[in-house]
Amino acid sequence: VPMLNPDGVINGNYRCSVSGHDLNRQWQNPDRGLHPTIHSIKQLLKGTKSARDVSIYCDIHGHSRKCNMFMYGCASKTPSLRLKERVFPYLLHNDSLMFSYDDCNFKVQRCKESAARVVVWREFSVPNSYTLEMSLGGGDFGEDPAVRPPMHFTMEDYIDMGRLFCEGILDLYDPGRVRLDAALHELELLHPEVKRQPAQDDDDSDKSLKGKGETSSRSGATKKGYASKLGGAALRAALR
Repeated sequence: VPMLNPDGVINGNYRCSVSGHDLNRQWQNPDRGLHPTIHSIKQLLKGTKSARDVSIYCDIHGHSRKCNMFMYGCASKTPSLRLKERVFPYLLHNDSLMFSYDDCNFKVQRCKESAARVVVWREFSVPNSYTLEMSLGGGDFGEDPAVRPPMHFTMEDYIDMGRLFCEGILDLYDPGRVRLDAALHELELLHPEVKRQPAQDDDDSDKSLKGKGETSSRSGATKKGYASKLGGAALRAALR
């Protein structure tokens, strides 16, 4: 779906529709008359979910304060699912200087409970439910400004992130689980405070979908320079 707020955007808004509502806070009970696009996409999700599983949901936004590209997700409290919601953002972080895992956040705050990612996570049991934020101010592209100084994103940057996003989905559901297992191992080292246990007889349903996640990606150990980012790209090339 290319845009969920066409009437607001064409009138110069980037958050509210012409009805004056922030559409990303209307997902719990969208009104068919006031929020027609949200109502329709939610019905589409219901129909899709009744026919087959939904692998990933992602809302794409511009961010007005923070730099870089990053994600908001929803942290699970089910032991066998812990950290898995972080894998997809971590894969993007390893493959692109534009994407910052340190800027990601997986908390589910009360004020965000009617946002798309939280509603899709809870109501449709989609663990990989995200908001992809792309800063209106551009990115700092890693720690070394000599590699690429801070600047606004270009059309090529957006296209490149779209390609990496699609490749990341393939990595996430690769039957060989090569990059998935490697990312989970690295995340366990980065977040020793998050306990994860192997799934046993339980299904993949998240018993905490009615609860609230409480974790952020801030670990102090994930800021990567140019060399380590290239290492992720080299690994991808070697696995092809």
